[in-house]
Amino acid sequence: MTEHDIHNLVAAYALDALEPDETSAFEAHLASCDSCTTELTEFRETAAALASAETTAPPVRLREQVLTEVHNTRQLPPEVSRSDTPIELSKWRDRRSFAKVALGSVAAAVLIVAGIAVLSDDDPVPDEVAVVYQASDATTITLNQQPPAVAGEVTIVYSEEASAVVVRASDLNPVDDSQTYELWAITASGAEPVGLFVPDDSGGVIEALATDAPADAVWGITVEPEGGSPQPTGDILYLSS
Repeated sequence: MTEHDIHNLVAAYALDALEPDETSAFEAHLASCDSCTTELTEFRETAAALASAETTAPPVRLREQVLTEVHNTRQLPPEVSRSDTPIELSKWRDRRSFAKVALGSVAAAVLIVAGIAVLSDDDPVPDEVAVVYQASDATTITLNQQPPAVAGEVTIVYSEEASAVVVRASDLNPVDDSQTYELWAITASGAEPVGLFVPDDSGGVIEALATDAPADAVWGITVEPEGGSPQPTGDILYLSS
């Protein structure tokens, strides 16, 4: 095995995932490795923080931010001095994937020690959505239900820099083939149509829409006939404050 391999054991050791012989060998190495000692302390502090954390609903931006950081951040091993300590890692190699997952989980946990749950990464983030979320002026705005809305949560992320807005929704009421949801930017001049969207079978939406609306616009959503309307014809179901 290489020197790099033994340093990779620190994550598995912090999670009690090593075999007894590997534990003994790593502890012998740990006694003379300041870098591994520092990493181990950080992992254990994070684990302790997670143990006392409370889970709350995450903001809609969190999943995209975490995935973007994971994609853009290169992981490097610690710089350490050479050691002649031998170790048998044939069993460890079978669990290397597990250690990488565990290390990634601990790293992501640093972002959520305040009690925010990380969303799963089953679905890729569309490029046009990522552009808006990564914009330096990206602003998250919650839209409040208005009577007669009976279901759903809607948040938008607006960027004047990207000239676009992302609609992120869950549990919306379905519409039939003759209808569509329509987003409006409301200013002193009136309501301007931004774009159309239809929720999936579970009522979910994540869609980027191009817009030149000003930053101080009020955002509203109505249900309109298929193809949309130049002016709202239905009740405003969701409205920003």
